[in-house]
Amino acid sequence: MNTQVNGPLVFYDKSFETGREEIRVYLESVLEISVVDETLLDLAVQAFTTPGYAKENPGLKDYERLEFLGDAIIKAHVSEAIFKRYSWMDEGRMSKLCQHLWNNKTYPFCIMENGADFHNLILVSKSDRSQDVENKLNHIASVVSDCYEALIGALEISTSFETCGRIIDKTILNAADALVFIVS
Repeated sequence: MNTQVNGPLVFYDKSFETGREEIRVYLESVLEISVVDETLLDLAVQAFTTPGYAKENPGLKDYERLEFLGDAIIKAHVSEAIFKRYSWMDEGRMSKLCQHLWNNKTYPFCIMENGADFHNLILVSKSDRSQDVENKLNHIASVVSDCYEALIGALEISTSFETCGRIIDKTILNAADALVFIVS
């Protein structure tokens, strides 16, 4: 069952195997990360597994622990990048810019701007899939943010901080230049 909402926002029912393969393709083709180790893929799948989906599928772990790690990594990377990129900014302006970029409401828009169907990879519970369109729209930004943070956490564990930085640069920090004058 596909439900299209004003453009590319789609939630659909999928099997775990289909979701796992789509995540592998996303890692390799969009993020340009070679999946040579099943541990990387397992962690990435966990990053896209919502708590509700994990409850419906015993034996799966949800994204929450990885989200904790990814949030810290994003904040550290964004802070360092802003510090280096905008040497002319004072502490107050850097803080405002970082706060805006750290805001988990910013992640979905940054991710969507990069043309990736990130949200379509999320393994969503049946109850979330059966929500009406308005509730789905309210829920999606939060879930995308959580999964993005979890994916960064998964990549930190299975690849490197440099790989995480490249992904954060590609998604979040591309928005920084447009925001520099807004936070002035």
